[in-house]
Amino acid sequence: MEVGHRPQGSASGGSEERAIADALDALRRYTYVFTPGGIGPTHGDITADCVAKAFDVPIDSDPRALAIFHEWVKTTGAEMNEARLRMTRIP
Repeated sequence: MEVGHRPQGSASGGSEERAIADALDALRRYTYVFTPGGIGPTHGDITADCVAKAFDVPIDSDPRALAIFHEWVKTTGAEMNEARLRMTRIP
């Protein structure tokens, strides 16, 4: 029994919107696109926004991701801040 998915393609986009868009365009024929980064808490991390724009989908705080963070905050005593809230945005 095989579990999981075998990657069918890859592309690198760098840190500029046009380069990320070009990389995503090369992957458009696939059903799922995974990014190894792009959900960082910094304002300069634009990957998630570029994914939303490239695939013409909205980006907003995902309730499941938000629930995970709220649970983590409760168990660790950490603070829920804007940077952490930003990481719950999923296209």
